[in-house]
Formats: sequence, structure tokens, C-alpha cells
Amino acid sequence: MGQLHTKMNKKHLSKSISLLLIFYISTAILMLTGCSRDTHVTQTRYLFGTDMTIDAYTTNLEQTKENINQAFKIMSDIDTNINTYSSSGDMRKLNTHLNEWVKVSPQTIWLINEATEGSKMTNGSYDITVYPLLKLWGFNRLSNTQNFTLPSKKALKEATDHINYKEIKMRGNEVKLATPLEGIDVGSILKGYAIEEARNYLASVNEKSAMVTAVSSIAVTGSKPDGSSWEIGVQNPTDLSKYIGVISLPANMALGISGNYENYIVIDGKKYSHILDAKTGMPVQDMDMVVVICHSSATADLYSTALFLMTPQKAIDTINDTAGMSGFVVDMHGKIYYSNQIKRYFKETR
Repeated sequence: MGQLHTKMNKKHLSKSISLLLIFYISTAILMLTGCSRDTHVTQTRYLFGTDMTIDAYTTNLEQTKENINQAFKIMSDIDTNINTYSSSGDMRKLNTHLNEWVKVSPQTIWLINEATEGSKMTNGSYDITVYPLLKLWGFNRLSNTQNFTLPSKKALKEATDHINYKEIKMRGNEVKLATPLEGIDVGSILKGYAIEEARNYLASVNEKSAMVTAVSSIAVTGSKPDGSSWEIGVQNPTDLSKYIGVISLPANMALGISGNYENYIVIDGKKYSHILDAKTGMPVQDMDMVVVICHSSATADLYSTALFLMTPQKAIDTINDTAGMSGFVVDMHGKIYYSNQIKRYFKETR
């Protein structure tokens, strides 16, 4: 979730995309110049409502370009076939055939199952059937009208009455959004999943030094050509002109970040995040950022959103209790909470 840094108010909608992560690619290129046969290649395309970029270092430029094109096709197919905001595909079929059995792809089945685990972990605060709330608050890109006013308690209650992940029925390769559901949105995991599929493809064709990024999700196939980790600067969520530190992402690892500054609306001068608590109907207010590092970018994407709906300490306890995962959270006051292993990867610089 959170592909665009969007500010909205009652009278107008202005969009601005500001990078959450700054990659030290230029430094890496300078280090390689004249001392390595590796060539740096990068491509960016617009998918999932944001810029997706693939960087790679290679000694076979033409082959790597073909591999990158194929990796983008994999992500593009996922965007078309599963994204809620696609004009076709599984999410569109499910959301327009409520209370009916709909045949979907194995990818959609997997994504729903993974998201269900996130709902169980948060006792229902994270829920992909949150679609009615997205429309109510104005975060639904399919809506033809935008009314940026604070929802009434009655409207919030009516929306949350139509949210319950337990009413997603599954049998084989079919899914039914049973009454009272009004739709689902797997955006909180989809981008990370697409990046992981692209990364796995690049690894399978022997791209040993590649990185797939989408602002708040990253996955890498290996180290940089000199054997060092990928260095990623993390912006300060309260002052995007500054950085709170640098993540060194080792070979074959992934990163997911959620923040309340990525996509939000402004009502009567107050900012409301796009990350919504499905139980209360309200945007999360007491968390600024969640960072998750693990092997899977789909898992990192899911957890960074689900943990956002916990208290900072509960989020850290969950990370510590999850094998192979590290991370940190920044609360609304700027305090950073670290997991046990995160300092292997993160160095605070502020």
C-alpha cells in the first residue's frame, strides 16, 4: 500500500511523488568505472500506480536487457490480472460479482491466503475487505467523485459492517465474497509480490547482481559486483529532506516500508493516512513508519502494513517472534523502536 505521496483536501487534489528510498547507484557506478567489466543497466516503467525500476550489473548487456524486459512483463501481467484498479482481472471480477463463486488464478488464491494470515495476526485490524472504507475516505482510485470530508460515525459504522475477512469463501480455485462484503483490495501485498516474482525470475536466469524497486518495496538477487550490500537511504518520515539512516541490504534479501506520509488526505488542516483500521474505520494516527527486512518482498510488504496497525512495541515483538525477519518502527513522536537483529542491516545517521 501507499504507492503515491498524495495530498488531498476538500477543494482540490494535488499529487506529488517523493522518493521514500534513495539508492546510492551513482556512487556504485563511480567505484566500478575502470576497474570492472560490469555494466550498469537500469529501466523504469509505470505499474501499480507508481514507478517500478530494475537495476542490474552485467557482463552480457543485451541478454540482461532481455531478462529485464521479461521481468517487467511478469510484473505487468500481475498488475493487469490482479490489481483492484485494473479494468479486468480477478479483483474486478470478484468486486463486480459479489456473493458469487468466481474462478481466479493460483496467484490470487495465494495472495488472499497470505493476507488472511495478516488479518489473524492483527485480530482483524488489517483486512483486505476494507474496500468500503477506501471508498468512504476517498482512497479508491476507481471513484468518480471525491468528497474530502470527515466521515460521520454512522458512515464509518455502515462501512465497517461490510468488512470481515472471514466472509471470504474459498474452494479450490474459486473465491466468493459472501454477504455482507462489498469488495476486496490486495494492494497491501500485491506490489511486493510482483517484485518478488520479478526478482525470482532474474535469479533463475542467472542475473547475479540485480535490484527490483518500487519506492517502498525492494528485492535483490545478489550483492553488488564488488561483493558489498546494496545501500539504501531511508528518509525521515517527519522531514523528507533528511534521512534517519542507511540500510545495507545483503544478497537475496527484501525490504518493505509503510509510512503515513506516503498517501494521505487533508481535512480541515489535519492529515489522515491511507492505512485504515478495519475495526474502527479510522486511519492510523500513532505510527509514522514501519520497516521490515526479510527474504520475501511479498512478506515484507504485507508485514509492514499489518504491523502499522499495532502499537510500536507490539509490532517489534511480532518481528522478533518471526523467524528470518528484522525491522524497526518510528512512532508519531519520532521515537525509533528496533528489533533484535536490525542493527546488522541498519545504521542510524540522524
